[in-house]
Amino acid sequence: MESSVLRMYTHTGRRISATDGEIIYNLGCGNQHYPGVIGVDVRPSKTVDLVCNLNRMPWPIESGTADAVLAFHTLEHLADLNAVMTEIFRVLKPGGHLVVEVPYFRHPGAFQDPTHIHFFTSRTMSYFCENEKRAHGRYGAMRFREIGTWLGWPAPARDPFVRAAKSWINRHKDFYDLHLATFFPVPILVAELEAVK
Repeated sequence: MESSVLRMYTHTGRRISATDGEIIYNLGCGNQHYPGVIGVDVRPSKTVDLVCNLNRMPWPIESGTADAVLAFHTLEHLADLNAVMTEIFRVLKPGGHLVVEVPYFRHPGAFQDPTHIHFFTSRTMSYFCENEKRAHGRYGAMRFREIGTWLGWPAPARDPFVRAAKSWINRHKDFYDLHLATFFPVPILVAELEAVK
């Protein structure tokens, strides 16, 4: 299946819009607004379509109705990551996608905000995915398939040196996590998962 991430991330920002009939939720949307996308946040504002405390389950969203769920700089703030992932799995349709953007654990930005309570390596989201070692996610009955994980902004860089460095980092994530990220930390990690139902 083609990655939604590779279509939505550009050199100048994210390009996201829902097509007719497509249901996409943007969790913890804050001031972010994308055409046709349902903004969900605990605080009411002009960009929020559904006021919801994401730490209280179940969310007021019907099961199996979402084509996609976006979580840009949200998961690191929520109390029970396993419960949140289970709730995201519940609201996604079979084959629905979750796109997560979080601070990378080696970057100072991951720790400077005192409301960050979870930290993410290049392998964190794989713990919610099925693979050759487990038939379902390690932390519950949810079943996701990993579409991809990107260290740094997923759009290809214009500068050939930066493009080559990003390509190498993303092919050698474990080596980067263990050895190079201390000296050259990327600011964000992006992951895309597909609900297997």
